[in-house]
Amino acid sequence: MRLYSKANLEVAKVVSQNPVDGALTGVHLAADGATVAGNGRTFMVVAPVDGEKVPFPFVGEEVNLPAMGVTIEKEIADTAYKNIPRQGKTPTYQHVALTRCDDAKVELTATDGRKEQRVGAPALDVEYPDYKAVLRNVERSAKVGRVCVSRKHLLTILEAMDKASSSASGEVDELLYIDFGKETDAMLLRSENFITGQRIIGVAAPMNTRGNWLEYDRWENTVFGKLVKTIKKIIKQLNQHVTKG
Repeated sequence: MRLYSKANLEVAKVVSQNPVDGALTGVHLAADGATVAGNGRTFMVVAPVDGEKVPFPFVGEEVNLPAMGVTIEKEIADTAYKNIPRQGKTPTYQHVALTRCDDAKVELTATDGRKEQRVGAPALDVEYPDYKAVLRNVERSAKVGRVCVSRKHLLTILEAMDKASSSASGEVDELLYIDFGKETDAMLLRSENFITGQRIIGVAAPMNTRGNWLEYDRWENTVFGKLVKTIKKIIKQLNQHVTKG
Protein backbone atom coordinates (compact mmCIF):
# COMPACT_ATOMS: atom_id res chain seq x y z
CA MET A 1 0.00 0.00 0.00
CA ARG A 2 1.37 3.42 -0.95
CA LEU A 3 1.79 5.43 2.27
CA TYR A 4 2.66 9.05 2.96
CA SER A 5 3.96 10.29 6.31
CA LYS A 6 3.49 13.69 7.87
CA ALA A 7 6.94 14.55 6.57
CA ASN A 8 5.78 13.79 3.03
CA LEU A 9 2.85 16.15 3.42
CA GLU A 10 4.95 18.95 4.94
CA VAL A 11 6.10 19.85 1.41
CA ALA A 12 2.73 21.57 0.93
CA LYS A 13 4.13 24.49 2.91
CA VAL A 14 6.45 25.49 0.07
CA VAL A 15 4.04 25.40 -2.90
CA SER A 16 3.56 28.54 -4.97
CA GLN A 17 0.69 30.82 -3.96
CA ASN A 18 0.52 32.35 -7.44
CA PRO A 19 -2.25 30.76 -9.57
CA VAL A 20 -0.33 31.43 -12.79
CA ASP A 21 2.39 29.02 -11.66
CA GLY A 22 0.23 26.05 -12.63
CA ALA A 23 1.78 22.79 -11.44
CA LEU A 24 3.82 24.58 -8.77
CA THR A 25 0.61 25.43 -6.89
CA GLY A 26 0.17 21.73 -6.08
CA VAL A 27 1.92 18.86 -4.35
CA HIS A 28 3.42 16.29 -6.68
CA LEU A 29 3.12 12.60 -5.82
CA ALA A 30 6.04 11.05 -7.70
CA ALA A 31 5.82 7.54 -9.11
CA ASP A 32 8.39 6.22 -6.61
CA GLY A 33 6.37 7.47 -3.62
CA ALA A 34 8.31 10.68 -2.99
CA THR A 35 6.48 13.99 -2.56
CA VAL A 36 7.63 17.21 -4.21
CA ALA A 37 6.64 20.87 -3.94
CA GLY A 38 8.20 24.21 -4.78
CA ASN A 39 7.52 27.76 -5.86
CA GLY A 40 10.19 28.37 -8.49
CA ARG A 41 12.69 29.75 -5.96
CA THR A 42 12.78 26.96 -3.41
CA PHE A 43 11.51 23.44 -3.40
CA MET A 44 11.44 20.39 -1.20
CA VAL A 45 11.47 16.65 -1.84
CA VAL A 46 10.73 13.98 0.76
CA ALA A 47 11.66 10.34 0.17
CA PRO A 48 9.10 7.52 -0.05
CA VAL A 49 7.81 5.69 3.01
CA ASP A 50 9.00 2.10 3.29
CA GLY A 51 5.57 0.49 3.51
CA GLU A 52 7.05 -2.82 4.62
CA LYS A 53 8.14 -1.21 7.90
CA VAL A 54 4.73 0.31 8.67
CA PRO A 55 1.93 -2.15 9.61
CA PHE A 56 -0.76 0.24 8.38
CA PRO A 57 -4.34 -1.12 8.60
CA PHE A 58 -6.13 -2.16 5.44
CA VAL A 59 -8.14 0.79 4.11
CA GLY A 60 -8.34 -0.14 0.44
CA GLU A 61 -6.79 -2.10 -2.37
CA GLU A 62 -3.29 -1.37 -3.67
CA VAL A 63 -3.30 1.69 -5.93
CA ASN A 64 -0.66 2.43 -8.52
CA LEU A 65 0.54 5.86 -9.58
CA PRO A 66 1.13 6.65 -13.26
CA ALA A 67 4.74 6.69 -14.45
CA MET A 68 4.82 10.49 -14.41
CA GLY A 69 3.13 10.71 -11.00
CA VAL A 70 0.20 13.02 -10.24
CA THR A 71 -0.11 16.50 -8.80
CA ILE A 72 -2.78 17.25 -6.22
CA GLU A 73 -4.13 20.51 -4.84
CA LYS A 74 -2.39 21.91 -1.77
CA GLU A 75 -5.70 21.80 0.11
CA ILE A 76 -5.91 18.03 -0.32
CA ALA A 77 -2.45 17.53 1.16
CA ASP A 78 -3.23 19.94 4.01
CA THR A 79 -6.52 18.19 4.84
CA ALA A 80 -4.89 14.76 4.70
CA TYR A 81 -2.25 16.01 7.15
CA LYS A 82 -4.94 17.24 9.55
CA ASN A 83 -6.75 13.90 9.28
CA ILE A 84 -3.75 12.03 10.67
CA PRO A 85 -4.36 11.17 14.37
CA ARG A 86 -2.47 13.04 17.04
CA GLN A 87 1.07 12.03 17.89
CA GLY A 88 -0.19 10.26 21.01
CA LYS A 89 -1.55 7.49 18.82
CA THR A 90 0.70 4.64 17.73
CA PRO A 91 3.23 5.65 15.02
CA THR A 92 1.51 3.16 12.72
CA TYR A 93 -1.32 5.64 12.22
CA GLN A 94 0.93 8.63 11.50
CA HIS A 95 0.43 8.13 7.78
CA VAL A 96 -2.16 8.36 5.04
CA ALA A 97 -2.68 5.77 2.32
CA LEU A 98 -3.28 6.36 -1.36
CA THR A 99 -6.64 4.65 -1.82
CA ARG A 100 -7.64 5.96 -5.21
CA CYS A 101 -5.86 7.39 -8.24
CA ASP A 102 -7.79 7.69 -11.48
CA ASP A 103 -9.13 10.35 -13.84
CA ALA A 104 -11.94 11.20 -11.43
CA LYS A 105 -10.11 11.43 -8.13
CA VAL A 106 -6.90 11.09 -6.16
CA GLU A 107 -7.78 10.04 -2.63
CA LEU A 108 -5.77 9.90 0.60
CA THR A 109 -7.08 8.01 3.62
CA ALA A 110 -6.16 8.32 7.30
CA THR A 111 -7.30 6.04 10.11
CA ASP A 112 -7.00 5.75 13.87
CA GLY A 113 -7.65 2.02 13.73
CA ARG A 114 -11.41 2.45 14.17
CA LYS A 115 -12.68 5.03 11.71
CA GLU A 116 -11.34 6.30 8.41
CA GLN A 117 -11.14 9.83 7.07
CA ARG A 118 -10.85 10.26 3.33
CA VAL A 119 -10.12 13.33 1.26
CA GLY A 120 -9.80 13.53 -2.49
CA ALA A 121 -10.28 15.54 -5.65
CA PRO A 122 -9.29 15.27 -9.31
CA ALA A 123 -5.58 15.62 -9.95
CA LEU A 124 -4.38 18.90 -11.44
CA ASP A 125 -4.34 18.67 -15.22
CA VAL A 126 -0.74 19.84 -15.51
CA GLU A 127 2.70 18.39 -16.18
CA TYR A 128 5.00 18.78 -13.20
CA PRO A 129 8.54 20.08 -13.88
CA ASP A 130 11.38 17.57 -13.98
CA TYR A 131 12.44 18.00 -10.37
CA LYS A 132 15.18 15.37 -10.64
CA ALA A 133 16.91 17.38 -13.38
CA VAL A 134 16.81 20.47 -11.15
CA LEU A 135 18.21 18.53 -8.18
CA ARG A 136 21.00 17.08 -10.26
CA ASN A 137 22.03 20.50 -11.56
CA VAL A 138 22.10 21.88 -8.01
CA GLU A 139 23.99 18.87 -6.67
CA ARG A 140 26.64 19.13 -9.39
CA SER A 141 27.35 22.76 -8.56
CA ALA A 142 27.11 22.43 -4.75
CA LYS A 143 30.77 21.56 -4.33
CA VAL A 144 32.31 24.82 -3.12
CA GLY A 145 31.82 24.04 0.55
CA ARG A 146 29.53 22.33 3.00
CA VAL A 147 28.55 22.77 6.62
CA CYS A 148 26.23 21.06 9.10
CA VAL A 149 24.19 23.28 11.44
CA SER A 150 21.36 22.79 13.92
CA ARG A 151 18.04 23.21 12.07
CA LYS A 152 16.43 24.77 15.15
CA HIS A 153 19.23 27.24 15.68
CA LEU A 154 19.26 28.15 11.99
CA LEU A 155 15.47 28.67 11.94
CA THR A 156 15.69 30.85 15.04
CA ILE A 157 18.30 33.14 13.53
CA LEU A 158 16.53 33.23 10.14
CA GLU A 159 13.19 34.17 11.72
CA ALA A 160 14.84 36.90 13.77
CA MET A 161 16.70 38.24 10.75
CA ASP A 162 13.52 38.12 8.64
CA LYS A 163 11.68 40.31 11.17
CA ALA A 164 14.63 42.67 11.48
CA SER A 165 14.93 42.96 7.68
CA SER A 166 11.22 43.31 6.92
CA SER A 167 9.99 46.27 4.92
CA ALA A 168 7.32 47.17 2.41
CA SER A 169 9.78 47.58 -0.44
CA GLY A 170 8.93 44.27 -2.04
CA GLU A 171 10.86 41.24 -3.14
CA VAL A 172 14.35 42.69 -2.81
CA ASP A 173 14.26 42.69 1.00
CA GLU A 174 13.86 38.91 1.01
CA LEU A 175 17.51 38.53 0.02
CA LEU A 176 19.87 36.68 2.34
CA TYR A 177 23.58 36.44 1.56
CA ILE A 178 25.35 33.35 2.84
CA ASP A 179 29.09 32.83 3.19
CA PHE A 180 30.61 29.61 4.44
CA GLY A 181 33.86 27.76 4.15
CA LYS A 182 34.92 24.42 5.54
CA GLU A 183 32.78 22.01 7.55
CA THR A 184 34.23 23.44 10.77
CA ASP A 185 33.44 27.06 9.85
CA ALA A 186 30.30 28.97 10.83
CA MET A 187 27.84 30.23 8.22
CA LEU A 188 27.76 34.01 7.85
CA LEU A 189 24.26 35.31 7.03
CA ARG A 190 23.67 38.89 5.87
CA SER A 191 20.60 40.89 4.86
CA GLU A 192 19.35 44.48 4.81
CA ASN A 193 16.32 46.44 5.97
CA PHE A 194 15.53 48.71 3.01
CA ILE A 195 13.41 51.10 5.08
CA THR A 196 15.91 51.87 7.83
CA GLY A 197 19.03 51.09 5.83
CA GLN A 198 20.21 48.79 8.58
CA ARG A 199 22.27 45.73 7.80
CA ILE A 200 21.51 42.50 9.64
CA ILE A 201 24.21 39.94 10.31
CA GLY A 202 23.67 36.46 11.59
CA VAL A 203 25.96 33.56 12.34
CA ALA A 204 25.04 29.89 12.45
CA ALA A 205 27.71 27.84 14.17
CA PRO A 206 28.48 24.43 12.66
CA MET A 207 27.76 21.13 14.37
CA ASN A 208 30.71 18.87 15.07
CA THR A 209 30.09 15.80 12.91
CA ARG A 210 33.54 14.41 13.75
CA GLY A 211 34.27 13.97 10.09
CA ASN A 212 31.04 12.11 9.37
CA TRP A 213 28.65 13.29 6.67
CA LEU A 214 25.14 12.35 5.61
CA GLU A 215 25.95 10.06 2.71
CA TYR A 216 23.45 9.45 -0.07
CA ASP A 217 21.14 6.50 0.46
CA ARG A 218 19.85 4.30 -2.35
CA TRP A 219 16.84 6.54 -3.08
CA GLU A 220 18.98 9.69 -3.23
CA ASN A 221 21.39 7.94 -5.57
CA THR A 222 18.53 7.28 -7.98
CA VAL A 223 17.31 10.89 -7.69
CA PHE A 224 20.75 12.33 -8.39
CA GLY A 225 21.48 9.74 -11.09
CA LYS A 226 24.44 8.31 -9.18
CA LEU A 227 23.21 4.71 -9.21
CA VAL A 228 22.63 4.70 -12.96
CA LYS A 229 26.10 6.12 -13.58
CA THR A 230 27.67 3.51 -11.30
CA ILE A 231 25.85 0.64 -13.05
CA LYS A 232 26.86 1.96 -16.49
CA LYS A 233 30.46 2.24 -15.32
CA ILE A 234 30.45 -1.35 -14.03
CA ILE A 235 28.90 -2.62 -17.28
CA LYS A 236 31.50 -0.73 -19.30
CA GLN A 237 34.31 -2.21 -17.21
CA LEU A 238 32.87 -5.71 -17.61
CA ASN A 239 32.57 -5.25 -21.38
CA GLN A 240 36.18 -4.10 -21.58
CA HIS A 241 37.27 -7.10 -19.52
CA VAL A 242 35.35 -9.49 -21.79
CA THR A 243 36.80 -7.84 -24.90
CA LYS A 244 40.33 -8.16 -23.58
CA GLY A 245 39.63 -11.79 -22.63
